[in-house]
Amino acid sequence: MNLDFTQTKQMELKREYSDNLLKTVVAFANYSGGALIIGIDEKNKEVIGVSDYINSKLNIENKINVNLNY
Repeated sequence: MNLDFTQTKQMELKREYSDNLLKTVVAFANYSGGALIIGIDEKNKEVIGVSDYINSKLNIENKINVNLNY
C-alpha cells in the first residue's frame, strides 16, 4: 500500500512529539481542522512509528489541557 504523506494546510507530519507540536494543534483549531500524524519522517515520508503510543497520546492530551486558557 502506498500512502501519500504530503504536508498540506490540513495535514502536518511529525517524526515525534515535541512541545512545538502544540502550535500546529492551535493552528488547526483556529482554521478548519486538520490531521497531525506523528511517527512519519517529514523528509523522506517513511513510517517510523511511535514506540509508546498510549503514553504519547496521553502526554499530548495533557499538554493541550494544561495550556488551555479558560
